[in-house]
Amino acid sequence: MNSTVPASTAPVFTRWPPLLLFKLQWLLLVPGREHFLWVALLLVPLQALLLWQRLGSRAVMQAIPLAASGMLLDQLLQLGGVLYFDSLHIPLSLALLWLAFALTLPALPLDRLALPTLALLGAALGVAGYGAGYLLGAVGFGVHPALALAVLAGCWGVLLPCRRWLLSLSAPATTPVLVLGALLMTPLQSDAATDWVVVGQARFHLLWFTVYDATLEAPTRDFRFPATAPFRLSLQYHRPVKAEQIVNATLDQWRRQQLQWSPEWETLLQQTIPAVAKNDVLQLEVAPDGTAALLHNEQETARFTNPDFVTAFAGIWLSERTTDPGFRRQLMGDTL
Repeated sequence: MNSTVPASTAPVFTRWPPLLLFKLQWLLLVPGREHFLWVALLLVPLQALLLWQRLGSRAVMQAIPLAASGMLLDQLLQLGGVLYFDSLHIPLSLALLWLAFALTLPALPLDRLALPTLALLGAALGVAGYGAGYLLGAVGFGVHPALALAVLAGCWGVLLPCRRWLLSLSAPATTPVLVLGALLMTPLQSDAATDWVVVGQARFHLLWFTVYDATLEAPTRDFRFPATAPFRLSLQYHRPVKAEQIVNATLDQWRRQQLQWSPEWETLLQQTIPAVAKNDVLQLEVAPDGTAALLHNEQETARFTNPDFVTAFAGIWLSERTTDPGFRRQLMGDTL
């Protein structure tokens, strides 16, 4: 008796493990971001093994062009201001997600779809994936979310049909593309980062003690607050300060500015503000969409997704209601 599984049922049976595995990786890399990076990385060989067992080594090698193209696409979208990340390059979690996605696609019956249908499917996947990542705080947009999702829908509507062409490429054939992309991206990204200018600087004193030096950076000197453009506020401390002292000083400034805030904001401060030592640097990096990242010595410690909270927090130094208008004028570059 022939015990071989019929060809018509084998793909259905073997399709679910890769899909479930990718779903697990998505949960590890998007909501979990960098926290579960190594767990997701350990699942990649299992993905490759499942694909190799079903379609052979060629299918595994053909996943590399799509993964490389996706990474370069996100890099270009960051350069164009559509996507926003805290580093010069796309996060490792996003690069790993592209590899996992490329290893999963062969499990789907995409070759049966007409190109227009494939384009619509790609647009839907792009909007759903990046939209969910935006809501979960895993990806930021440098433009209005509706515009960013429209651009992503267009890119994915082209990328997924182009996969059929990418399947004709081997892994070595993508090496020049990766090298060229790296050579092009590095100087352009560096220029984009160094184009920012120092708007102003100020030193904060408490009695006769110097507490910190503040520096405000933005793409142009014509800075207004609240701002629609991105900006970075850096505080370099001259003395150690406890986290509780920073939180209490923040709440005191909000009271004196007659600002209303929710209990969740106070809890958020208590959970995210770190203690600082002498020469430590705290940075608030605000994206165009009003979200922000808090960095302690260049390491991200928190991400704030509520623009109202970000405005209130930055307003301690930059708001017209500040209790130290002279400090604000220096920071805003107003020497008059």
